[in-house]
Amino acid sequence: MNLGNVSELRTPALLVDLVILERNLKQYQQLCDQASIELIPMIKTHKSSDIAKMQVLMGVNEFLVGTVDEAVRISKLKKNVTLAYPFLGKKNMHLIQDCSKRIRITLSIDSLETAKFYNDYFCKKNIVMHYVIIINTGLNRFGISPSDIVPVVNYIKINFKSLTFRGITTHPGQVYKEDRYSSVITIAKSVHETMKRAVKALRAYGIEPELIATGSTPTFKEDLKSDFYNALRPGNYVFNDMIQVSLGVVSLTDCALTVLCTIISKKENDTFIIDCGSKTLGLDKGAHGNKNINGFGYVVDHPELEIVNLSEEVGVIKANNMTNLVVGDQIKIIPNHSCKVCNMSRYLVGIRNNSIEKLIEIDMRGNSQRPF
Repeated sequence: MNLGNVSELRTPALLVDLVILERNLKQYQQLCDQASIELIPMIKTHKSSDIAKMQVLMGVNEFLVGTVDEAVRISKLKKNVTLAYPFLGKKNMHLIQDCSKRIRITLSIDSLETAKFYNDYFCKKNIVMHYVIIINTGLNRFGISPSDIVPVVNYIKINFKSLTFRGITTHPGQVYKEDRYSSVITIAKSVHETMKRAVKALRAYGIEPELIATGSTPTFKEDLKSDFYNALRPGNYVFNDMIQVSLGVVSLTDCALTVLCTIISKKENDTFIIDCGSKTLGLDKGAHGNKNINGFGYVVDHPELEIVNLSEEVGVIKANNMTNLVVGDQIKIIPNHSCKVCNMSRYLVGIRNNSIEKLIEIDMRGNSQRPF
């Protein structure tokens, strides 16, 4: 369906190239299928039921979620969910319980204190929930060490009757501190060895994990080579962004998400103002310490331009070489961090060959559900 041309859109607007999006979704699903590994995508990148449905059509049966709101939305699609982190508080527990009536919810735990919170609540409801243990493989955010996995699983089995062990997971987010793909490979191998130690410890005590999962877009292709992972959980792969480009994971032509904006002023021969600021592009220059990013996004087809400053609603672009752009021209920007950009908008414009094909709602944004 042709709903018009991109040039007719009011700016700023978030564009998704459907050809690239579909290619990314298909590629990652096929690679997992060929390796007999389940793809459990992290949904926080796009936060959209429409794109989740596209992933389901490709073969996805379970999603990793970063908020309870996301779990609620996915449960309505009748697909299983793993909570990426512990979520506590009675309201969250109630929503998780409600979701569990429709789908399998897997809890993520990294301490006995968290396990007790979950068990105390679900025991009163006479409900048994699956859980996974998060292994700390270097990000030093959530997780326990492999040497602690057996005592924790055994303690939970003996003392917390509303929790049943499903497996172990990790997120190698420390890769985002790196500046080259060779370092990504090194980290993926290190994470692999740490997870292997955890699995070995469990099997030595006769405990066979159903799920052995890791997940990040940068390490994905290395993770596929593992001889024991049975699930991978990347998220950013749907769109990609300049962080992935800076790590050498993808090229510019693999980036599906762009921000369309208009040049609204020219201050000097080399300085332009655009109608797009931090409330659209975000201020990220790389997650977890990545220093390999220049500017606040990449201007497509204009390598001579650098986005040097962002106010809330406008941005400043410097031309490092001659440019043919003038006031009134539209430009497309690949964001540094596509996850952040999506969370700041309500809609994406799906385009194909520069024609508008459909509107994609972002219906899982932060605080998309009423807090009471």
